Amino acid sequence: MFAVAVMVMPLFVGLLLILLIARFAPHGGSVVSSGDGSGGPNGVRDERPSIGADRLKEVLEQLADGLGLQVVGPSISSGGVVEMTLCDLKPLSAGRILLLATAEERPLEAAEVLAFAESARGDNTARKAVVVAVGGFTRAARAASVGAVVPLELISGAELLELVEAHGAAQQDEELAAFRGFGPAHSSSLDGKDNGPTRDQQPAAPERPEQQ
Repeated sequence: MFAVAVMVMPLFVGLLLILLIARFAPHGGSVVSSGDGSGGPNGVRDERPSIGADRLKEVLEQLADGLGLQVVGPSISSGGVVEMTLCDLKPLSAGRILLLATAEERPLEAAEVLAFAESARGDNTARKAVVVAVGGFTRAARAASVGAVVPLELISGAELLELVEAHGAAQQDEELAAFRGFGPAHSSSLDGKDNGPTRDQQPAAPERPEQQ
């Protein structure tokens, strides 16, 4: 039991650091991808609902099953952070993957990403760590992940949708796209007027009749 406590303690410390940083740190920086629905440069607001931690946990569990990974100890903290360990039992590629996910609709900062990497370093049996953030990551966070103390993979909401499309259950990608941060936004102007379908959803122009 003591050995297990020693292995798990760094993960709890790292999670606590992430929650403290998310609560008190300023959130500046250049955004690579976000899904906050606050409107882009064209004044378009995404009216889809937020996915929430419970639904995000279900999506990750289903995706892990599609990838042939065993899920161990999935949990949701009081701050809405999803944690789980993924076990790859296949020969040659076998190993444990530590996963942390957040449904927050703001981009994660470098300090938050590095805090999780530091906590994951305490688990010597982990092959790598994965951070899933619906709101994406700042450019600084992407850059910091390259030199992290453990192999670290960052997955935004849009990238998670791509994984679900490739490996998820039937129609799971359509269900996921109904939430903010996944796929094209449902167009609506900030003044509340419906702008109609987005550019990708515009109907095709009618074909012109051939001239005789």
